[in-house]
Amino acid sequence: MIDYKDVIADIDRHMKRIGWDKTKGRDYLVAKYGKRSRLKLEDAELLEFRDFLAEYGKGIGITSQRLKIRKLKVRSLDSQECHSLMSFIKLGEAPF
Repeated sequence: MIDYKDVIADIDRHMKRIGWDKTKGRDYLVAKYGKRSRLKLEDAELLEFRDFLAEYGKGIGITSQRLKIRKLKVRSLDSQECHSLMSFIKLGEAPF
């Protein structure tokens, strides 16, 4: 049995650290699990979401640096392609 209070507190802390607001968190939950609220997640899904945020937060420095390097390549894309790429990056699911 998991302690929901602690898991939710961990999620809130990780979201704050990586700069996600409730809307961004909700968008991720809908995209990943098809659910709009942490309260709707199964125990395993809730733990998976917490773990994802914890790992995403650890990789922010590396990801930011890689984005700077790749930014020159993005300039050759049209505006719609750039918008699509940035949407993936904001969700932490960039293909690189």
